[in-house]
Amino acid sequence: MILFEEYVHELESYATAALAGNNQALEGIDFTKLLNGGVGLELRRRVALEHRQQIGAFFTGEALRLSAFGPINSVVEGPVWDPACGAGDLLLSYAEKLPILPDIGDTITNWGNKLYGNDIQDVFLRAAKARLVLAAFARGARNLDERNLSLQGVFPNLLQQDSLHTPRDECPADVVLNPPFISLIASRDCEWGSGSISAAAVFVDMCLKVASPGTRIIAILPDVLRTGTRYERWRKMVAEHAEVKRVDIYGPFDPQADVDVFILELQVRHSRMLQLGQEGPWGLLNNSLQEKISSYFSVSVGPVVPHRHREEGPELAFLHSRDATPWGTLDQLAPRRRFTGTTHYPPFVVIRRTSSPSDRNRAIGTIINCTEPVAVENHLVVCKPNDGRIESCQSLLDILKSSSTNDWLNNRIRCRHLTVGAVKEIPFPYPPSPSE
Repeated sequence: MILFEEYVHELESYATAALAGNNQALEGIDFTKLLNGGVGLELRRRVALEHRQQIGAFFTGEALRLSAFGPINSVVEGPVWDPACGAGDLLLSYAEKLPILPDIGDTITNWGNKLYGNDIQDVFLRAAKARLVLAAFARGARNLDERNLSLQGVFPNLLQQDSLHTPRDECPADVVLNPPFISLIASRDCEWGSGSISAAAVFVDMCLKVASPGTRIIAILPDVLRTGTRYERWRKMVAEHAEVKRVDIYGPFDPQADVDVFILELQVRHSRMLQLGQEGPWGLLNNSLQEKISSYFSVSVGPVVPHRHREEGPELAFLHSRDATPWGTLDQLAPRRRFTGTTHYPPFVVIRRTSSPSDRNRAIGTIINCTEPVAVENHLVVCKPNDGRIESCQSLLDILKSSSTNDWLNNRIRCRHLTVGAVKEIPFPYPPSPSE
């Protein structure tokens, strides 16, 4: 982080010049770069990826900011709080809609009363303050009366603090949020999850608990929260506390971060509602009245976890994901292993769980048609036809290859793996007719 701190010193020198009225020192400065992506670029260049992943430090790019804040009215009234503000990208998006006064001191005082932020990294907060000063200068605010303005005294509501461990008694404002995409261990009082859970989900939970009725929350979140089976209870909790106003599927966070995100806009309810509607507000396709894979196949995850299950019991044919030939048919399996758990008797289809929206095919299938029970590895989803026919398996492969299935899955789940729930819901419009 030392190299990034050197860059922040540079930002602070520019901001200090702006506050001092030293306009000449800022001639030729590329403010667009400083305010719209340059800080993120320098973070990637100066801080190792492993460390950035460890602390969840990925700053919001301009395109994502526009998608999140574009629908907001051009004039905003109340204050805003970012509980994980980083270098201030989301606060900058909000500040763009705040008025500019001729004097930079008056402008920053006005902004400082409306912009709240917390982060555990002091160097990020310093970058945020400097960039906000530069944003005011870039929009025309100047030191008109030669007041002695100090960078240390501006934006008093941007504080070094862990928002999760020292939460506010109440939320001072609307909320903007791009939380760290790391994992945490769930607290004992977490009502929707246990064990290792998404920090992003915890941040939203915290914001809902401290927010006043009517508070608007705009969050950039990993897609697993929108689509993942293990976050169904989290989605239920969110929908009980707030009205889901907007769910926009965005895509990859940025070219360097291997995670897809969506934009969630909420308005906190006046009272918690116990009855929920359909999953539709989350952008999930409701095909309850449509024929789907689960109408004709039993769907489950392969039961063999190679590093966990000891080799004991009868020797069986064994299918590992690396041996599942894409779009092929396997009439025999050479690999063997001992296993005492559930096996599957052919014919059936396996689908690779590892899957990305950037892949040509989201659900890559293989037909298994050998004549013995098979132990299937857990990186494969098993689809066993209810009618036991190989023709049903071939029909499923045809459906999985189709562009309509790719489009459906890219809307349904943009995580880097497929879930049983998503596979079950894939539309299966052309089931084979039973043989006479």
